[in-house]
Amino acid sequence: MANAKEDVYESLITPYAEELFGIGEQHHDLLALETNNEDNEFVTVTATYLTYYGDHDPPNTIDMITFIIENEDVEVVDHSSEVVCYTKS
Repeated sequence: MANAKEDVYESLITPYAEELFGIGEQHHDLLALETNNEDNEFVTVTATYLTYYGDHDPPNTIDMITFIIENEDVEVVDHSSEVVCYTKS
């Protein structure tokens, strides 16, 4: 059974990430999930994504995306991308 952080990620962020970035849940690593301490009205989620698995069609990138969820609205508040080069041995 998934923990609470993964439940929030899977139910709220995965559909949004798939629609906006074409990134599925199997490509993510959940880094942080925070709520505002006063009334839990919003949640901040930061995740990294490997945008392509495989040994062809480079470049592969690792994207770090921070989302804010307020009620049922999801907004991207930060997005950075780093090219990762893999070499065959």
